[in-house]
Amino acid sequence: MPFLNTLGNGFHDDDQHAILQNHHLRALTNIPSFFLDSSTFSGEPGKGMYRPVFQTTLALNYAVGGDDPRGYHLVSIAFHALTCLGLLLTASRFVPFPLALAATLLFAVHPIHTQAINYISSRSELMATCGVIWALWCVLRGRIWGGAALFALALLSKSVAIHFLPILLLAMWILADRTRLARVPSDAAGVSPAASGPKQADPTPADLVTLDGRIRWHRVLPFAAVAAAYGLIISLEGFLPRSLAQDVRPLTSQIATQAQVVVLYLQALCMPVRLSIEHGLLPTTAANLHSWICLLFICSLGGLGGLGLRRSAWKVSGFGLGWFFVGLGVTSLVPLTVIASEQRLYLSTAGLLIALVALIGGDAGHRRLRPIAGSVLVATLLVMGTLSVERNSLWENELTLWSDAAEKAPHSPRAQGNLALALHEAGDLEAAGRTYKQAIGLDRGHPRIRTNYGTWLEESGQWQEAEQQYLTAARHHWSGARVQLGRLYLAQGRLQMARDQLDLALQVNPTDVEAHHHLGRWHQANGDPVAALGAYREALRIDPAYAPAANNLGLLLVDAGDVAAGRQSLARAAERDPDGEAIVNLAYVDLRTEGQTAVQAYEQLWARYPERPTVALALIRALAREGAWSSAVQVIDAARDTHPLELDFVIAAGDAYRATGNWQEAIEVYTLALKGRSADVSLRNRLAASLAAAGHPEAAIVQTRRVLAQDAENAVARRNLKRLLSALPDLLPGMSPSLDLDTVDGRK
Repeated sequence: MPFLNTLGNGFHDDDQHAILQNHHLRALTNIPSFFLDSSTFSGEPGKGMYRPVFQTTLALNYAVGGDDPRGYHLVSIAFHALTCLGLLLTASRFVPFPLALAATLLFAVHPIHTQAINYISSRSELMATCGVIWALWCVLRGRIWGGAALFALALLSKSVAIHFLPILLLAMWILADRTRLARVPSDAAGVSPAASGPKQADPTPADLVTLDGRIRWHRVLPFAAVAAAYGLIISLEGFLPRSLAQDVRPLTSQIATQAQVVVLYLQALCMPVRLSIEHGLLPTTAANLHSWICLLFICSLGGLGGLGLRRSAWKVSGFGLGWFFVGLGVTSLVPLTVIASEQRLYLSTAGLLIALVALIGGDAGHRRLRPIAGSVLVATLLVMGTLSVERNSLWENELTLWSDAAEKAPHSPRAQGNLALALHEAGDLEAAGRTYKQAIGLDRGHPRIRTNYGTWLEESGQWQEAEQQYLTAARHHWSGARVQLGRLYLAQGRLQMARDQLDLALQVNPTDVEAHHHLGRWHQANGDPVAALGAYREALRIDPAYAPAANNLGLLLVDAGDVAAGRQSLARAAERDPDGEAIVNLAYVDLRTEGQTAVQAYEQLWARYPERPTVALALIRALAREGAWSSAVQVIDAARDTHPLELDFVIAAGDAYRATGNWQEAIEVYTLALKGRSADVSLRNRLAASLAAAGHPEAAIVQTRRVLAQDAENAVARRNLKRLLSALPDLLPGMSPSLDLDTVDGRK
């Protein structure tokens, strides 16, 4: 199959919140909750979908292989193969087996399916289609209750499986007509055997229609009951009312827009050369001339399908064309955020291919095409298969996927925003910054783009600009921007503001793992390790695989003397994130257990991990605790040579100067560091303390007041300002008051 090269591809887009950040998938014991609560679909509130059977397969994937994408892709390929087998058996009930095989092979290799198969979150589309096709096969074989069970599984995979009902009715129409024709001699019917369509196996119509060709409507009742039960479930659960209440776009705009989308889909099916995860289409209005032309074209095709259903020679083609349009019914009428998505064609393509092979193979007027049909089919399969393999390669990672999408849809904020994030994560910061700005220019209100851009600004040392991006994004009802604000304020020493933002984040999303993790860091910064332990444990209760919380929990346990439990937590974090800090911390614990001092352990680790600035900083702090400032300065100088842009080493140098009484040097270094971190109130408090110690109380007051202007509740600055103001009248030249310092725990 041309989709085997998907096994090396990664996760994409919605896979982040639906799989990688979805803590509900971490335990198989959560599976019953999938059937009761649609919010378990995502790690973020407001993104719930009722797809419990689909979620069950994801949970099983995680239980077997964790976050290794190969297992997820393998299951998706298996569902595609199972769908192809079902299509072969089902299509052969309507057309001769060679034609059914041709339709199935075209379906199996068509590049339009690359999104449905590569995009793991789209597995729900594969499963729903698989269930629909196999349910139809069961019905055609007279296995009504088996078909009803498969229909139920399909609905519980994705709601688009509701299309099975009109497809079933179309199939019953075909069977009823064939039964009537079978009772009338061909010459009496006025048609030739060739005109009555290609010969195929008996689809056992007696289970669905009477001997005189009347439809047995009571056979539809089990499927109607399944659909009604499904509708009742999603109504009582709340998924259906929430979905219908979304005001995405007016119905007239939706129909006008989707008219263009359907034509785009047909073009992509016929000429699959500009496929993309994002087509950049914008909503339009009913006054759009292009939409009217597209709508007239669609109506013409629908009219041909209806005409085909009334003529025996074209009846199967009409059935297939009806299947195609029915398969797009829900997404065409119900407004969705993403206007066009190739995965939505998965079910419809099967019907269109049945229509195509029935038209070419069954119409006597096209006999001249039959001798070359085999050669054309082989050539088409080779071309389609090659295009699928090439398209799969673009799904290798986020950078390749969104680079292609941004090239094809340069004015799409979704494409540009995701490309910026991919560039950012790949380390191409300059290109990422340009692309973030372009994406924001296209959609100034997108909270995720602004939050990601804020992270980029923060990493570039532009903390104030980053804060503004986070604040703008936080206007939306989303916890992510609040968490980033809390983390930023924590890094700046603005502890009360950090706590306020983390509390707001948890109000929006009580199960936000990152918020609980940073709340633990906040408790550490406030000197409350017991509360910090509780916050980290809550984060791990929600998501046992969250490595940062396991890392910090392990360090706290080691500090508390429970080395065995701490080491176990660190080992779990290191297993989950081999490139994270836990691997270093685990090695540190082992070295300390062997009897080495903190300085000796960090010296070995610095030699082992020279590329990690956090190890050098830990060594500097260990030397500082022992009062070995000369050695600390040597490490600082060496680290600054290796990491010249790392401001933490500049700040560490200031701490060293301050500890040794070199106040002027400390002032110069802190002032330099503040150019890159002007919003860091902890750093500004250190500068104020150095200024006061150097005999510059007025300048210290200025810096302290700047801290309070940024963080009015900063306890250290308030105490220092009180001391400065009370001592100022009594100070003689050269005298200085003693001020508190403001430091924040450096753990991540």
